[in-house]
Amino acid sequence: MNTIQSRFIYLREYHGLSIEQFAYVWFGGVKGNKLSQAKALEKTKQPAFKTLAKLAEFYEGLNLNWLVTGAGKPFLFEPSRMVVELPEGALDRGVRKSKFTEEQDQLIRDAWPELPAIEGFAKSQVKNRACVGLGLRLSDKEIQRRRVENNKRSGRQFSGEAKLTDVEAYNARNRKRRESEMLAGDGYATFTREQDQQIKAAWPDYKSVSLPHKDSAQIYNRGILLGLPKLSDVRQA
Repeated sequence: MNTIQSRFIYLREYHGLSIEQFAYVWFGGVKGNKLSQAKALEKTKQPAFKTLAKLAEFYEGLNLNWLVTGAGKPFLFEPSRMVVELPEGALDRGVRKSKFTEEQDQLIRDAWPELPAIEGFAKSQVKNRACVGLGLRLSDKEIQRRRVENNKRSGRQFSGEAKLTDVEAYNARNRKRRESEMLAGDGYATFTREQDQQIKAAWPDYKSVSLPHKDSAQIYNRGILLGLPKLSDVRQA
């Protein structure tokens, strides 16, 4: 028992008290945050003077010098053991029931990602039930898709339908555009295959390479990206 925390636990266990029984006597109950407070009390490294005074009254014959420093014996005289009986239901915290019925939960699932209007519940409550209670999670794309489907079933138009362009087709168009730009030599940050060959052929004399819209620093960096040896390595060789 080298720490004051271990001595706290020793006192409680000496009297045969569980942490719940201690909380019930010390704080007058177990429910709410009282049990957490009892556990926190046993983890206190420097208890306040008021706490020590209350402990001296709580534990008959307690040696406060032992509690604080660990020196001496736990009790000044042999105390009588405590007998604590918890009333029926003191530890019954109950099971928190959902305010939503099974039919309402199913209504939320069917309408998700839309939030159905449920009588007696705010929109934020319905959303919290869907995300936290029912664990509904959808990607942005799937959310958009579900919204479109729900609105189509109801006969309404949805502006987000245009965002549901096939991803592969979109990426293919982008690749084709980038390739055409590179082949045409357009842009300031792209290099064509022919330009890459010129850099490789002239390396390490990259300054002799003249390319439109490219300075010597860009040409040198491009050479490094192509896997060509750095100038410092060339000089050492």
